Amino acid sequence: MPFNFSPLNHCLIITCINASTLVNVLYAGIDKALVESTILINLPSLTDGSHIPSISNQRRLSDTATTSIQSVVDLNQSALPDTTALISSLTKTFNSFTDENLGEALEYAVSYLVDNKTNFNLNDDSLLAGINASMVSYINSSLAKSEDISANISIMPEIIYSNIIPKKVISWNENVSYWSRKISEQLARSLNESDLNSNKYPNQLKIIDQHQRNLVRNSIKSLLKILSEATESGNGFTGSISTVNSSRNEPNQQMMFDGIKGFMKFDPEKSRFLEFASKGLTDGLLYQNINNLSDQNVEGFAKILGEESMKGVAEQFFSLAGDNTLFAFEATKSISTGLTLSLVYNTSGTEIYRENNLATKAAESISQSLSYQIISSSIEKANGYALNRLAESVAFGTSMGAQLASVLDKSWDYEEGWEMYSRNELAKATAKGSANGSIDAASIHIQNDPTIADSANKTTREEILSVASGAALGSSLGNTALAVYYPTLLQPIINNSSQGSTYGGITAKNLSFVDKPQGVTEEFEIEIARAIAHGAAHGALFQVVGLKKDSLPDKRTYDFETISAAEAVSYGSTYGAITGGITSGEDGLIIKQAIYQGTTEGATVGASLALGYNENVADSVNFKSAVAMKSAIKKTNDEAAVKANSTMAVKTIQTSSQDMLLLMRKFNINPLYTNPTKIFSNPNAADEDNLPFENKFPFASPI
Repeated sequence: MPFNFSPLNHCLIITCINASTLVNVLYAGIDKALVESTILINLPSLTDGSHIPSISNQRRLSDTATTSIQSVVDLNQSALPDTTALISSLTKTFNSFTDENLGEALEYAVSYLVDNKTNFNLNDDSLLAGINASMVSYINSSLAKSEDISANISIMPEIIYSNIIPKKVISWNENVSYWSRKISEQLARSLNESDLNSNKYPNQLKIIDQHQRNLVRNSIKSLLKILSEATESGNGFTGSISTVNSSRNEPNQQMMFDGIKGFMKFDPEKSRFLEFASKGLTDGLLYQNINNLSDQNVEGFAKILGEESMKGVAEQFFSLAGDNTLFAFEATKSISTGLTLSLVYNTSGTEIYRENNLATKAAESISQSLSYQIISSSIEKANGYALNRLAESVAFGTSMGAQLASVLDKSWDYEEGWEMYSRNELAKATAKGSANGSIDAASIHIQNDPTIADSANKTTREEILSVASGAALGSSLGNTALAVYYPTLLQPIINNSSQGSTYGGITAKNLSFVDKPQGVTEEFEIEIARAIAHGAAHGALFQVVGLKKDSLPDKRTYDFETISAAEAVSYGSTYGAITGGITSGEDGLIIKQAIYQGTTEGATVGASLALGYNENVADSVNFKSAVAMKSAIKKTNDEAAVKANSTMAVKTIQTSSQDMLLLMRKFNINPLYTNPTKIFSNPNAADEDNLPFENKFPFASPI
């Protein structure tokens, strides 16, 4: 039966436990009995129900309009019991141990609480409060002994996670994903609630962001390590990481990898606990700042979370044996979803945040940070992973996370078109950030000398183009899928996603590192524009034809769903590329042609793959709606070009009608028969009907 904390029982349990430890009072340098006694004396503070009001318990909707989904993701951070006394006592206890034994002291304190969850009648919040107090005490004691505590923080995530996930959670018959989120939140909160975040150690306060980076990176590494080494399976967790055949033709039950031959995929449950843990890390990092967020600190949090999480992914997968390429993509996607979901959700939680478009800034910043770092880390590690697939995975994850954040409060009783924050703006922001970050990272590692053989720690022009296409593909896949699953107007989502990709990609600053090879006339930005348009169209048409039952381009000469999607991606890609290209000094006409070519090619590929055609022929399938689709793409390509050019500032010369008549007479211009735009035309200007590229653009089915 649960323990009843009467004073007599309190004394008895201390006596019993102390007696049981007399045989081995000291264990590897720590006094276990002292740790136990400290916890037991302060145990009533964990179980008496006294709670600190949660500073992040914001109201978003009225009580009648809000649907709780606490059982799935537990949206708002919990208000935990007050552990001030426990922290003070545990810190003193930890201070009595040497610095070398602090990690062991933390591990024993946590394991003691976890092992006695039932005996001590601890609910989830009580146990989490005790774990949080143990971590805060550990940090405070570390600081008292030495201000160089980076090594102590590095080992903290693995100590905490490994004592709970997965064995203990499975023994409680509870969900591992849920607990991974809750523990991760407390890990991140412990830094801000310790003396690191106080004037007691001013030098540490200045570098708290470095400690946050350390914690995030090692948390991701620890979670992946636990997953790779675990043999247990339970609710929300299936242990082990093993090789999955890159052909996607062979199922792997251990990895929950199965499906249609050639198109097999992972069950999302395999990496779900990574997604939830990532959300928890973000929630915890934002916890004390939730009411004081700004463009500046949101961008700072996005950099910490994006850069360090992807470093952790790259480092841990690099250490694993075997070919784990496909699961690396899956893990990257899940972590990106969790981080983006939390950051966008928390930055759209108040009216003032929404008015200041803070969620847009958050979505773009986290997407840019994640995509840049995963490409950069992969190149630096020379792990040989396909960079376009990494770009696709991050873009897919961030777009899904941002879209989910906007509908999360009503995800169980969703009303078509409802959104907490503009889904169109979020689609544009994540697509822009993903394209910009991944292309920037790939471009800075360019090997411009064609006489030097390609290597894994350098990129080629072709690889950069594939990264551009992959980023646009991932964004388009994620944004379009969520617009179908949580119904909203589809065309604006596709339009904005495409617009964000082309604008973000063509304005990537590191494209300046890519030299123009001999014999090449077009600027590299023009090739980038085509690649992005190809990926955006590929993703949008693949999802629309594959997910919309009414989309039948192989059976109708004018399939409305297919053609509407093609129009949206054409307009958005053209508008984004021209406005971004003009900013970068590119020729608007050449950009327009490149976008038309890329969109037409990508739309054909996407629709064909969704219809079940093989990759070998997908770019040449002539389905029934193909002619009408290409015509619609051309029309919206023209319209968007006019619109984009009209929005740019253009200098005009004011002249009189009399002067114009004199000029017409001098040059024998007759408005009935002469097209004045062809007079003295630039012989080097490209004809609008000529496509700029003769080669076919390479592609592969979405992952």
